[in-house]
Amino acid sequence: MSELLGTRFQIYLPRIEEAIAVVKVPVIVPQPLHGAETILVIEDDNAIRRITREFLKIKGYTLVEARGTTEALQVVENRGGQIDLGLTDVLMLGMKERELVERLVQLRPDLRSSICRSTRRTPRSISECSAREPSS
Repeated sequence: MSELLGTRFQIYLPRIEEAIAVVKVPVIVPQPLHGAETILVIEDDNAIRRITREFLKIKGYTLVEARGTTEALQVVENRGGQIDLGLTDVLMLGMKERELVERLVQLRPDLRSSICRSTRRTPRSISECSAREPSS
């Protein structure tokens, strides 16, 4: 029979004379994150708006959608008190994202907003978001 090649380990552990106490560690199960807020999704790309809608609905949010800046302003004028957060893309037709946020805040000073952009210049898409909390 041929000799086996490899490494052989021997581990020597100290002998314990006394009994070891068993400690039960409580199991903490993290609660899934679910939102209860209403989010206004402002996105002119149908595919991105649909994916965003489905993801946020799965997480428990109520969604209101706007296909552009004009529609977003109309939604806030009509349903402003029911919207907790405005989520918009940087590249929107009609007006720049900062101008849109300023106009939304004029209509609803307590509206939180998040502006997101995605860059596809690298193999991985880079997403950046900036948030605006309501002023106190």
